[in-house]
Amino acid sequence: MADGADLRSGVCRSGAETDGIHPPASLSGPLDRLMKPKPACLILDQIHPAGLEWLEEGGVEPVLAWRGASPPRDRVRAIITRRSEVDANLMGAYPLLGVVVVHGSGTDGIDKSAAGQRGIVIDNTPGTNAKSVAEHCLALVLAMLRQIPQSDAAMRQGDREFRDRARIVSLSDLEFGVFGYGHTGRAMAALASAVGARVVVHGRERALADAASAGFRVTSDLSTFLRQIDVLSLHIPLTQETRALIGAEEIALMKQGSFLVNAARAGLVDELALALALNEGKLAGVAVDTLSGDERTATGPLAQAKNCILSPHLAGSGTLEKKTTALEASKKVLAHIKDLSARTTGSHS
Repeated sequence: MADGADLRSGVCRSGAETDGIHPPASLSGPLDRLMKPKPACLILDQIHPAGLEWLEEGGVEPVLAWRGASPPRDRVRAIITRRSEVDANLMGAYPLLGVVVVHGSGTDGIDKSAAGQRGIVIDNTPGTNAKSVAEHCLALVLAMLRQIPQSDAAMRQGDREFRDRARIVSLSDLEFGVFGYGHTGRAMAALASAVGARVVVHGRERALADAASAGFRVTSDLSTFLRQIDVLSLHIPLTQETRALIGAEEIALMKQGSFLVNAARAGLVDELALALALNEGKLAGVAVDTLSGDERTATGPLAQAKNCILSPHLAGSGTLEKKTTALEASKKVLAHIKDLSARTTGSHS
């Protein structure tokens, strides 16, 4: 999963503060609830039930679109999405839609131009699952270095010679590159360092200053960074500038036999170039938690490449993180609807 940034397009906002008071204040009084239809929030993908309960307690009806439910068009004030795209047609279907909240950090699946034109706020929940994503990335890295999938297959196949030919690499022998130092990048750098890796951070200037203050080595030049590291862990958002940022030219700069892990966005890498680098031995291992197309199905060049570990975009899906993220998304929906209602009331007073 990718780190959230201060994303703004039109009236796009990110990282709004919400309080943790339980239960949430309802958006209307008893009389208002009798006279006005309850506002609805369209839930495009499955989220933790705690988030749905929070919406209901706050006076907003959660409508489970992922189960086929469809609310009246004039009641939908908000949308929560995990992985589904929110395009201009979907926004246009709901005339009173005021906010789209991402259950997670990546907003690349939302048409920001259309949202800006309609005055729709885009928000997300950065950092709620950062530790979970970092833990998953570390697990993938260790699985590559210790050849866990190959060991498992060898045991099941009765390959008694595998231990003698296995190439096991110790994390403490490697330069661990963290690309991006937002919420997840910070968690990744701290976790990798704690288990003995020599961490190097690359990212934006302000992020590098923070990383240096935390005691990590930093480099602002991408080419220097790629030449220096043995493991590349990606923790940046997908934008026009970062799309296919790691391609054949960048891979060529990396050390022979290096490793790459991507739990952010599939579009950050050229999957064909990664597959070729794996099959030719330039890269010793690649592990991805996100694939282009249907990220829950093994398709594309990486699905056929050797020494590639796949997982179905579940890095941030720890039980605690699912609940925390769903609650935060629901809190933001209630806060935005309340704010919109206050501004609408004020404009008519």
